[in-house]
Amino acid sequence: MPRKRRFRAARTEAPRYGGVVHGLPGGAMVITNSERKDMNCGRRWWFSRGAMLKSPPSQVLRFGSLFDECMGLLLRYYKLFDRPYGVELDESCRVCRGDDPDCPNCEGTGASFWVRAWREATTGLDDEMGVSVDMICDALEGWLRTWDHVMAESWEVVDIQPQIAVPITNTEGIQYKSKVPVVRIENGWRLADARDGMDDIEFVMLPWFQLCKLDAVVRNKETGALRVWETKTSGSPDQFTRNLHLDTQLPGYSRALWYAVSVLGVYEGTVEGYVWDVTSNKPHRRPKVLKSGKVSLASNQRVPSWRWGEYIEANCDSESKLIAFARDGRAKVSAAEAAGTKPPKQLTDSLKEVAYQLKIYEMARLAYMDFDLSLHRREHGTHTLEDLAEYEAELFQAASQKARWLRELPGSMGLSRTEMANKWSRRPICRLPGGFCPYTGPCASKIEDGSLSWEAFDRREHLLWLTTAFVKEQKKKEGENGR
Repeated sequence: MPRKRRFRAARTEAPRYGGVVHGLPGGAMVITNSERKDMNCGRRWWFSRGAMLKSPPSQVLRFGSLFDECMGLLLRYYKLFDRPYGVELDESCRVCRGDDPDCPNCEGTGASFWVRAWREATTGLDDEMGVSVDMICDALEGWLRTWDHVMAESWEVVDIQPQIAVPITNTEGIQYKSKVPVVRIENGWRLADARDGMDDIEFVMLPWFQLCKLDAVVRNKETGALRVWETKTSGSPDQFTRNLHLDTQLPGYSRALWYAVSVLGVYEGTVEGYVWDVTSNKPHRRPKVLKSGKVSLASNQRVPSWRWGEYIEANCDSESKLIAFARDGRAKVSAAEAAGTKPPKQLTDSLKEVAYQLKIYEMARLAYMDFDLSLHRREHGTHTLEDLAEYEAELFQAASQKARWLRELPGSMGLSRTEMANKWSRRPICRLPGGFCPYTGPCASKIEDGSLSWEAFDRREHLLWLTTAFVKEQKKKEGENGR
């Protein structure tokens, strides 16, 4: 019987974390924020990370991913040029207008940031995204109208989507290590899953890290300190922001930035806190036009100020002109009434129209003060040492629980429902208000590969550990291709 090759990994490769991951050693076990969400229910984690079922993204997730990609490219513009972008969403590159193959902004594509993101998101899709161009452009235009000048005046973009690995420590501050089941493959090893048998695996002792992908690192131009920049989309930015103290993601990002600065030396400066930037994924409505041809002045329309501005530009006179006409017209009406005569009907009709148009201006002002920031909310804050200590304790609990579940995975595909319940019990978060789980079909059927309820799922990629020889060969090929 051939001897198994000793586990000596030169590189850890996690799905969705391609490229440089600061602080990640060659042989490490990792956990991510998205996996921690799956761990809220043991059975959900087993379907997602044990059976490796990858659920298709919902419309909400697709919108969020596309908006995130758009913001990444927009932040790239701010990083390169440190000036306002403007509110117009052209299809061609704002810098070169499509005429420069070496343009650093569009990277030779000639397209604007949102067109590039749209093309990337829709390439290879067999079905509709469920997200329209109007939806994403509405959200981006609203963001630019709200924050474009503030962004250029207040923030320097230092880095975009950096990836950082942070050690997970136990309650005594010692890095957590555990035995992890792995399977030998041609170029290294992969993490074992539920389809593997005990004869297929070996256990190796690995240190644990949390993987963090920050949306951006920014520098406060007033204080010179660094902040984590986090972009989010939500159907209710107000509620989302009010519950920020319950978030279990952002403290990890603050911790990761501190680690990148203080331990890894990736950035220079001090860590000041975070910027939490939330955009509504709801349509940015236009004023409702009534059958009479006039616009509705109802206060519950939830129309942003810039939509009122578009209507005003197309349909109303200037506000100063309207105010002057109203002042002069009321004086003429008062004079006519004092003389005991009836004001001309043309004058009174004109005054009614002026009052109507001035009310539209008032609707725009009210929307700016009361509604715009409910579509685009921004919070700034810091995490205390107690916040981070609490987070580290919870992260250690999640890592140790995942380690236990991983050791139970091999051979679990054939377990009975009762045996599954003893190891990965159900916590029906899918039944809670607003709860959602993509695995309700498989969860209600037999635990077996090939079930009809499993057909809608693609397979997840495995966590990999690559050998030194393979990594050297990859680098050699990359060097040859770069010549």
